[in-house]
Amino acid sequence: MLVLLQIIIVIVLLLTMYALLAEERRKRKSSLPLVRLTSSWEDKNRRFFTRIEADLSATYHRPKKNNSGVRSSTTRNISMGGVCILIKEKLTISEKISLTVSLPECSNPITVLGEVVWVKEDVKHLETRGIRAFEIGVQFKEISSMAQDELFRFIKERGKISCE
Repeated sequence: MLVLLQIIIVIVLLLTMYALLAEERRKRKSSLPLVRLTSSWEDKNRRFFTRIEADLSATYHRPKKNNSGVRSSTTRNISMGGVCILIKEKLTISEKISLTVSLPECSNPITVLGEVVWVKEDVKHLETRGIRAFEIGVQFKEISSMAQDELFRFIKERGKISCE
């Protein structure tokens, strides 16, 4: 009889501890701040960085292509993670390119190694200028810390990044 009473007491104590732990978890969960992601995850553009419109002079080189040389291009927009460039040839997705972008008020242009992540023909360019052109999305794969600093400064000065 005494053993049965001890078992009942242990069970009651375990149930009480479980209830206290559940209440503590509920309180902790309700006190967490709520965050709502907007714009960057609401459409099919799943970018991690804010992009800013930027018409900058750029050049690119296709290391895997023989005799490709350095070709000129311009940027449409840029972020800390990548850039959209306008070029006159169609590149393939996953192709690696070396890209140099001239930032205003920066003595040296930044150079990055990037990977083509999307390609889209610019029909408007063809209609207005009669030249076939492509918008190319390039994700940065290798970028020096100095280039990152310059790019961050450029984007911050355009009012798109808050350091608060």
